[in-house]
Amino acid sequence: MKSRLVLALVLILALAVLPTGLVPVHALQFGTVTVAVAGPGTVYWKGVYNGAIYDSGWVNNSSSITLPQGTMVTFTPQPLTGHEFTNWVVNGYDQGSDIPYVSFTGPGPSASGTVIANFDGTLIKNPDGIYTNLTLANSVKIPAALIPPSEYSTIQIGVEGSGTIYWSTSYGSSTESGSTSAGYTILVPSGATVTFTATAKSGKAFINWNVNSANVVSTNPYTISYTTPTSTVTAVFI
Repeated sequence: MKSRLVLALVLILALAVLPTGLVPVHALQFGTVTVAVAGPGTVYWKGVYNGAIYDSGWVNNSSSITLPQGTMVTFTPQPLTGHEFTNWVVNGYDQGSDIPYVSFTGPGPSASGTVIANFDGTLIKNPDGIYTNLTLANSVKIPAALIPPSEYSTIQIGVEGSGTIYWSTSYGSSTESGSTSAGYTILVPSGATVTFTATAKSGKAFINWNVNSANVVSTNPYTISYTTPTSTVTAVFI
């Protein structure tokens, strides 16, 4: 009897301790976005998380994608020959025709919604201002996580000489970071703050930044808030 009591106590203590080692403390939060196509065309999507491509793919009809909180997603429409892309419809509401369309997932599982690429004006607004047709309908409100910025900036990062550029972006509660030693292009919402840090290879030295092929900046790290559609930032090392 005594041995059984001791065994029971050991099992209780083991069960009390084990879960803390099994449950991840910093588990990723995920959001799900349904991507659909209305009309003659396809959509290519790409999710970038922490400066690297997390996942990507093509959608010909409808597909659900699940991505971590903080992922930046680009959607690029491709109309079939002889047809044209009309606009993006997010949760039933017109979001314009900017290409690519950018959104941020998060925070958490509640960050879900539907992004529809509308080709040839296939989707038609109903009297309530909501786009619908016989096969695609959406009448929910736009989650804050899916409201896109109105403009975007494309930044071409270049490297001259031997070194590495590290960058980090901040837009609202969303952040992204990465690095390159050969050149890279990033897409950020207009108004996003981007910080570039240049690190020279052993035996080399950082000289300056060439910004838009005209401005020479020696500050390192170099931080700027982007409002122009395109820009170039090149680190020069010797």
